[in-house]
Amino acid sequence: MRPSDSFRPPLLRGLVALGILAVTFGLAHHSSASEESLSPEEFSPTEEKALRRAKSPRKQVGVYLDIAFDRLKQFRILVRKCDQEQARRYLTGYALALNRADNLAASEDPDNKKGQKLLKALLKATQKINASLIQTIEKVPQDCRPVVQEALQASQQVNGAVHVQLLRAGTP
Repeated sequence: MRPSDSFRPPLLRGLVALGILAVTFGLAHHSSASEESLSPEEFSPTEEKALRRAKSPRKQVGVYLDIAFDRLKQFRILVRKCDQEQARRYLTGYALALNRADNLAASEDPDNKKGQKLLKALLKATQKINASLIQTIEKVPQDCRPVVQEALQASQQVNGAVHVQLLRAGTP
């Protein structure tokens, strides 16, 4: 045994303990981050919290649209890569958020100015989504286009329903 070996065990134990602490902290940090990144078909805790904080229907629709646009952004990235399985998961989350926004807007009185304003905001958002998806469909491989068409169909359905509600209220 060399004289320098007697000093190594405490030093090594300290380094090992430091390494264990670092790994433990890293795993704890990672697990809280992974809780935030739930599947795209569900709303994350942060999104749920934002929905609870949004008291007015206008703000809630805004949160749902933010979620829909976030899912749509990821969806577009995935369909360009032609990752249909993951893209369909984001499509589900996108459609869920968009339909929740539509249901909330439909629950408002379309004859009321606030209801009309909410419907017009949703109509404008779906028109923007439709334009985005039409551009996307031109840029993806042929075998991935049906997934984009499904997303476009979901948006067009909401757009049509909102347009009908506005027409019934006498607002063009």
